Amino acid sequence: MSTESSLFTKFGTIDGFLGPEMSARFLEFALLQENSFAPTRVTTSSEESSSDRSVRRSWHYPGDLGEIGREFRAAISDNLEKCFSLAGLMPIADPTIECDMAAHRDGCFFTRHIDTFTDETRKFSDTDRLLSAVYYFYRQPSGFSGGELAIAPIRGDAAPQLTIPLHDRLVVFPSFTPHAVLPVSVPGDAFSNARFSVNCWIRRARTR
Repeated sequence: MSTESSLFTKFGTIDGFLGPEMSARFLEFALLQENSFAPTRVTTSSEESSSDRSVRRSWHYPGDLGEIGREFRAAISDNLEKCFSLAGLMPIADPTIECDMAAHRDGCFFTRHIDTFTDETRKFSDTDRLLSAVYYFYRQPSGFSGGELAIAPIRGDAAPQLTIPLHDRLVVFPSFTPHAVLPVSVPGDAFSNARFSVNCWIRRARTR
């Protein structure tokens, strides 16, 4: 198919989303929890939680984000209308906000995928992901390279559109958008130099 007929979903960014103080608190929280981070798992048609390092290689914090997580959800809630608009979606009433903190160290990546659960994986949840958001934060100056978010077209074979993971940037897109995380390079692989993020999904209760 010609790249001229390729179709992309809408997506957008909000820079300076949390500001210097809160982004610094997120980094402090992540660094203090280094020993609690574990390999990230994925959902497959047969397993709700599966480890496949050929598909995804990253680390995530499995615990409760506590007060800083509540503050982050509040910031998302305050900007929901703008986020839905940037992604070309209609806002919904009474959404559920799901969050997960991740660390991308040397060699980490995530192959092309969508965040929406399909017919094979919807059985593991009673809500549907509608809007995806990724918030980036890391030590300044950055100790890594790569890790761009690659937004692929939903139709056609055009090259993906890349979003640079700038510190204190929030990127939003429809959860059905095909996307990938490009490989990250962290010389020396120090945890403190990882590309950190909070992955967030706005979910709607399923009616059927």
